[in-house]
Amino acid sequence: TVKAEMGYGRWQETQLPLSLDVDNNERGVPTEYNRYWAFSKWDQWHVNLVGEKAFNETLTVKGKAFYVDHEDKLEDVSYGDKQTERKWFEWSSYDDYSAGGDLQAHVQVADWNLLKMGFTYIKDHHEQQEYLDASCTGVIKGWDQPGLQPTEEYEADTYSFGLEDEIDVTQNLSAVFGASYDLYEPVKAHDQPTPDSTDSFNPQIGLVYSLGGSSQL
Repeated sequence: TVKAEMGYGRWQETQLPLSLDVDNNERGVPTEYNRYWAFSKWDQWHVNLVGEKAFNETLTVKGKAFYVDHEDKLEDVSYGDKQTERKWFEWSSYDDYSAGGDLQAHVQVADWNLLKMGFTYIKDHHEQQEYLDASCTGVIKGWDQPGLQPTEEYEADTYSFGLEDEIDVTQNLSAVFGASYDLYEPVKAHDQPTPDSTDSFNPQIGLVYSLGGSSQL
């Protein structure tokens, strides 16, 4: 495991930290229902870039971008009298990535009114491939042919828009009004029809009471 961080800062007006995490190891899998599996490969790395810029006393913009890459290989490790029942594969590999970010704007409309706006986007991509031998259940049943199977590919995009307005009613009491719109849009679904997009609109209203210090109700 390797971790690294670096950043840029200019007083309190601009901050731009960058972080990188890399994991490379082998992992076991708990035995369940006479299943003997183990990861012979488990690699993941992700990079994050976070930014914040105060343009003036009224407007502050915050943003984040990220990329996560994951690869693994899961193998059937049956040996001797320790045999997996209903063997699904000799090995199965995943190759995935997620990428996206968010952008937020905080507008101090007045001393008693803070307006927040935000947008988030995430792309998830998944590829999966398996190798089957003669002892795999699908081959024995006649469902599959032995050997390397076709790559399965899946992909989806997620979008989210949000708006929140916080109004100070008294020194200790604030009213919060907001709403978000979320959209999930499948792009690829291997050899199946791509599912329809789904969306939702989520209004909210609430009260926040400050008890002093960092305590709120």
